[in-house]
Amino acid sequence: MKNKNLIIVGVITLLVGAVAGFFGGKTYQAGQVSATRSHFAGTFAGASANTTSVRGQVLSNDPTGMVVKLSDGSTKIVILSASTPIGKMTTGSASDLTVGTSVTVLGTANSDGSVSATSVQIGSGLRGNASPSPKASP
Repeated sequence: MKNKNLIIVGVITLLVGAVAGFFGGKTYQAGQVSATRSHFAGTFAGASANTTSVRGQVLSNDPTGMVVKLSDGSTKIVILSASTPIGKMTTGSASDLTVGTSVTVLGTANSDGSVSATSVQIGSGLRGNASPSPKASP
């Protein structure tokens, strides 16, 4: 009888542990997804009033900046610093910002209309699609 009770207690303990592990893992994963999304988007709660985003195709570039063609046909000058994170499905660099590449930029609006980039995402957006868009015609 003692062995039967011991087995029942052991099974119940394993079930409780499995359920706790499942929900703990689910909660952990939800936090990971949220952290991944906010990596590029940044925390807007602490952002200044002139934080802006730019999305379009690279028309020209050099190590210190690029010109991005927006969907309405206008262009925006984006200023890069050596510490501006440039992401793609793996970490990128300024040399990845080739003409025709689709980018999304998060940065600070400058008084001259340019944007000082705080983060650049290469690809067609935040959905994880890093495939290049059709080449822009200058």
